[in-house]
Amino acid sequence: MKKYDIILFGAGPAAINFSRAAQGSHKKILAIEGDKFGGTCPNYGCEPKIFLEGTVRIVLASQLLQNRGIGQASTIDWSTLMKTKKAAWKNMPENEEMGFKNLGIETLHGYAKFVNNHTLEVNGEQYQADKIVIATGQKPRKLNFPGSEYTHNSNDVLDLDNLPEKTVFIGAGIVSMEIATLLAAAGSQVSIVEFLSRPMMAFSEKHVMNTVEEMKITSTLIKV
Repeated sequence: MKKYDIILFGAGPAAINFSRAAQGSHKKILAIEGDKFGGTCPNYGCEPKIFLEGTVRIVLASQLLQNRGIGQASTIDWSTLMKTKKAAWKNMPENEEMGFKNLGIETLHGYAKFVNNHTLEVNGEQYQADKIVIATGQKPRKLNFPGSEYTHNSNDVLDLDNLPEKTVFIGAGIVSMEIATLLAAAGSQVSIVEFLSRPMMAFSEKHVMNTVEEMKITSTLIKV
């Protein structure tokens, strides 16, 4: 059984920030990741979305300025945009893993499970530490209804090779509204279904409704 001072259960942004804080502590640390090193934000979420939003902003701005100084609005070539995104992010997991190693952290690929309070099992081997830091993040909840096996989560949508002709989003939270804007700007016919009285309930109603009005230029908000 291999022993460490600290084991990081998950290797996303929380784990890498912990590792930076622990740098120089002379602790023996192991980072375990079952998916891609770096976690959701750099591989599937924030950073790829920001990259795609750069193109979307230009397209939406040109649409708003059409016949006001711009003769022809820009359009998005989704297939080419996605190929560019995938090429740019191809080496992201390896780069993120190297970030741990550069901090003196050992890395391990595999899904971990607890054997006891101080022991994890990964790929049939056991690893022990005085402290185990759970930094696994979250996974989208799969809805339980007939046909749910055909639904997609945000990771899937931000990796689509082909733009869907029509898209329906279940829920009007911030991630849904952001990705809906991306697809609508690219030319997909977008609808958003929300059972609450308005989208993004955690945010100021005035600002949310201003956002909704702007989105109606390129997408249709359906309230259920």
